[in-house]
Amino acid sequence: MRTLAISTARKEVSVALLREEEAWWEMRIDDGRQHSVTLLTTIDYILREAGCGLDDVDLLACPTGPGSFTGLRVGLATLKGLAMVKGKPIVGVSTLEAYAFATGVVDLPICVLMQARPGYVYFGLYQLSPEGHLTRLGEEKFCAISDIFPHLPEGTILFTGDGVCSYSGEIKGLMKGRALLGGAIMPDLRASMVGILGYRKFQAGQAQDPLFITPHYIQASSAESKVDKGYVIGIRRR
Repeated sequence: MRTLAISTARKEVSVALLREEEAWWEMRIDDGRQHSVTLLTTIDYILREAGCGLDDVDLLACPTGPGSFTGLRVGLATLKGLAMVKGKPIVGVSTLEAYAFATGVVDLPICVLMQARPGYVYFGLYQLSPEGHLTRLGEEKFCAISDIFPHLPEGTILFTGDGVCSYSGEIKGLMKGRALLGGAIMPDLRASMVGILGYRKFQAGQAQDPLFITPHYIQASSAESKVDKGYVIGIRRR
């Protein structure tokens, strides 16, 4: 089974073509151009190098969030369009889950911290079994860095993600020797990790309707916040 996976949740674009759980081709672009410019050309390059076309792909996988609001929308819109035109199944994957899975660390709770606005992080807690099965240990959250600690279990915990570098002092101080700081073990969100998790979700019957798959921002975008406060197209409701 061939899976075409992408990642546009951060500033880089990553595209991978997998056979079952093995990355066949993978490419990363981080040259400052917008995702809307680089994504389709990267997909086209990967498929041409692999000697196949979209008709030869069996599954599409992409992160649904959290992450860059614009990046998530571009990635989802692109794969949703391909899924509808080609009649391919599509699976969305949590960005935080993909970061946790990429560490490869088993039998320890894995705390993923992704940078959000200053003082805040996207937070998720997971555990990877020796057999490679990833389990979510709680709800994914957008919160202040100080708010994550009541949600953590006892014992040693691995911290990973780009938020670890920014808040290492707070983590060390409050965890009192129980923290393993992986830092940004995966500074880029690799599409191959998204592809493996997407393949597993598909095998478990979790394919999604491309018409209804949506980004999972965890926190509201600035546009959504303005609507919540009563602004519609720049006009204040009275």
